[in-house]
Amino acid sequence: MVRILVMSDSHGNERAIRNALAKEPQTDAVIHLGDGASEALRVAQEDTRPWHIVRGNCDMGEAVPVNKTVTLGGAALYLTHGYAERVKSGLLTLTYTAREKEAAAALYGHTHIPDVAFHEGLVLLNPGAIGSTGNYAVLEITAGDIYPRMCRL
Repeated sequence: MVRILVMSDSHGNERAIRNALAKEPQTDAVIHLGDGASEALRVAQEDTRPWHIVRGNCDMGEAVPVNKTVTLGGAALYLTHGYAERVKSGLLTLTYTAREKEAAAALYGHTHIPDVAFHEGLVLLNPGAIGSTGNYAVLEITAGDIYPRMCRL
């Protein structure tokens, strides 16, 4: 089993990131889905876990990708902030993009609203805005099966 801490939209609130790390010490990896890439990069330098960070629409000049696909625990995860897929207008583009990448899950932020949905076997997860509301998620992946858990600081 692999446990992954997933957060997004810290918007300068480094303390919220650190609080989530402290609350979830048993996680094996950390994902930050943008709009706070600078503080995520700072904290990641001090942490021993692998970090995967993508750029949000408010992350100017950060040397991180807009999206990427990673495989953790046998499951391919499509990571994006969501602005490029226009998630505030719906999840269709996000769903198609994740399927093109052969991902088992699409993880996104941008809306600040925590949400988990399932679409024909694809997990769609928005952990919410850790910076303003303290919302985040933990994914447990066992033999490629993904089990999301919504959390709050």
